[in-house]
Formats: sequence, C-alpha cells, structure tokens
Amino acid sequence: MAITGEGFFGVRDEKNNLMLTRNGSFHIDSDQRLSDMNGYPLDIEYYVEIEEWDYQNLSINSQGEISKITEDETEILGKVILYKPAVMDSLTPLGENRYMPSANVQLYDSI
Repeated sequence: MAITGEGFFGVRDEKNNLMLTRNGSFHIDSDQRLSDMNGYPLDIEYYVEIEEWDYQNLSINSQGEISKITEDETEILGKVILYKPAVMDSLTPLGENRYMPSANVQLYDSI
C-alpha cells in the first residue's frame, strides 16, 4: 500500500503500543492479520471480525476500505486507519521507518 499526501499507517507492538510508519509493505501473517515485515499488525477498524475474513479477492480502495469482492456484491470488512499527528516534530524515531507518537499530541484520521 502507499500513502499519497500526509499521514502514517499505524502498527501495534506486542504491548499494543501504537507506532507510526509510512512503509506500506504488509502481508498476511500466520495469525491471519495484515502485518508489517516485523510482524506488527496493521491498525484496522474492523466491521467484520477478522476470523470471518476470506482472504480471496480482497481489495483496499483509496479511502482505506478493505473489501471482499464477489460476482454479486462487495462487502466492506474494515478500514485501514491513517494517522496524522497534530505536531509532526513530536514523533520519536524508532528505526526501520517507525515512529512513536508522543502521548500528549493528538492524532487525527487523515482520510
């Protein structure tokens, strides 16, 4: 995936801390989650429980909606959340294109 303009993907570490990244290289991991190359799951607003997803014919549109497309219908399963910090200088670099947002800085959905 790629981001046009401002914003960051959110990924969660093993303690559920939010980290931000612009790296859009995600894959389906062994737990059937969209994750980055380090195994950190992508922050998604789920409309359908992930256990019910069928990974055939998935699509992600420019608004971040994750859909399953069949011949008869399109079902929206969830939405990728893009974050935009109110103060860009508040991000702490973690390496590997990941940043930790400051706790006191508001994050906005950039879509």
